[in-house]
Amino acid sequence: MRNQQTNLQIIKANGEKEAFNVDKLLWSLLNAGVEREIAQKVTEEIGRWVYDGATSREIYHRTFTLMR
Repeated sequence: MRNQQTNLQIIKANGEKEAFNVDKLLWSLLNAGVEREIAQKVTEEIGRWVYDGATSREIYHRTFTLMR
């Protein structure tokens, strides 16, 4: 995945809006020690699920649920 930023705006914990970036999520998972294959599958699923206005908290919870 390369530079997969979308027009979808997510809402960060501090209330700021930011374009959703699939690569940023993948990097975060890999940096947390998640195996690459699992991180890629989770990232792909989140990329399909995420919607305009989703919060970073919702994305975190969805990601955590998918990794169980």
